[in-house]
Amino acid sequence: MAHQSQITFDTYSTHTISETLLSEITEAIKNVSPYGSVEIYVQDNIVTQITVRNIKKTTQNKKSESSRVNTRYAGI
Repeated sequence: MAHQSQITFDTYSTHTISETLLSEITEAIKNVSPYGSVEIYVQDNIVTQITVRNIKKTTQNKKSESSRVNTRYAGI
């Protein structure tokens, strides 16, 4: 039988950041593609939820964003 590490409240404490918590946050950030955010919810100094939001930009938003960037750097 494989040994499993025990998950405790200390694992998700904001006072001492565990390797497990750091790993989960890192994985959440890696899963944001290509636009989005990571939200970390804390209750009583314990991380209770990590939410990954991926945003799909519409074609119109991509074009206006692209032209805005091109306009901004056109004079450089």
